Amino acid sequence: MTCGRLEARVWDVRTLQQVGPPLRGHVGDITAAALFEEGGVALTVTVSEDRTARIWDLAAEQPAEGHARPVLATAYCSYRNRDLAVTGSEDGTARVWDMATGEECAPPLEGHRGQVLAVAVGEVCGSLVVATGGSDTTVRLWAPLREGAPRNPLHGHTNAVSCAAFGEFRGRPVLLTGSDDGTVRLWDATDGTEFCPPLAGHIGGVRHLAVRSVPHGLEIALCTSSEHGYVWHVSDDQNDLPGAPRAHFDASALTPDARTVGVGFHRGRSIVVVILDGNAAQALDLESSTVLGGPYSGHTSFVTAASLGTVEGRTHLATTSYDNTVRVWDFLSGTQRGRRSTAATTSCRLRRFRPPSDGSGPHPS
Repeated sequence: MTCGRLEARVWDVRTLQQVGPPLRGHVGDITAAALFEEGGVALTVTVSEDRTARIWDLAAEQPAEGHARPVLATAYCSYRNRDLAVTGSEDGTARVWDMATGEECAPPLEGHRGQVLAVAVGEVCGSLVVATGGSDTTVRLWAPLREGAPRNPLHGHTNAVSCAAFGEFRGRPVLLTGSDDGTVRLWDATDGTEFCPPLAGHIGGVRHLAVRSVPHGLEIALCTSSEHGYVWHVSDDQNDLPGAPRAHFDASALTPDARTVGVGFHRGRSIVVVILDGNAAQALDLESSTVLGGPYSGHTSFVTAASLGTVEGRTHLATTSYDNTVRVWDFLSGTQRGRRSTAATTSCRLRRFRPPSDGSGPHPS
């Protein structure tokens, strides 16, 4: 039997295979464990730094595993009339969920040596494909609904991979990944080869990115850990390699405490979402800094991330916050849509965001 942070595992010493799911329930490190038998029933006892001891019946059915650590990234898609969600976690796994039932619909995606910080999901050549990026600097592509060995990891980034998105480029499905090494890489989603040299020269690590197809190539919007935003155009002409971003946005030019929390597109324009004052978000044109939407006011604590999407033909903005809520706003009017949603983990990367300069608000872990 082995034990460690938050879980214990039982192993068959002859086959070296795990027996049953991990034993989870402690909220502190497990410091000791022992196996014993009582009345013909196999039991184990665990003790933890949470100042509790637990007795486990190893023959009893254990609940579904789920993630053992906080969820850091999520992505959603509709595939063959099924609404699916993918989650990436500190426990080093990604999981695929059927949103109608709340159950996992594929085995856990295991392979990263560290946290899974980024996930993306899409349909590639008729199959569901999940991309994951981790603190181990690797990118992995999975076909979770098909049998077969996982593909080899994609190497190239030299720091944690923090964001990912699927698109189409030169007639082929493409995966874009952003990293704390300050680069964005474009991978062929079918075989993992790179289309072009990495997009580099950014100030800070790449934390958020969005991509869309435009005539003669791709348009990529991104923002960084140092509160800068960029727009790139990558040509579908193989002889025209990307040299420099088309636009550069510096949030500090607005106010010293401005923070970038997301990027996207609205009516053909590249959008950056910033926090200028308190907990209210605003949407600006990434190229001209013109205010296009907001303020989106309502959160009662530090806003951590934002994303744009289309609902019923209208652009909406979703924001997450340390107040433990997710809010959805009509992009143009700034009004909140529906009721706020409460979530146990409200942001993909809470640990990554810089607190206000006056020291108020939560600090990154």
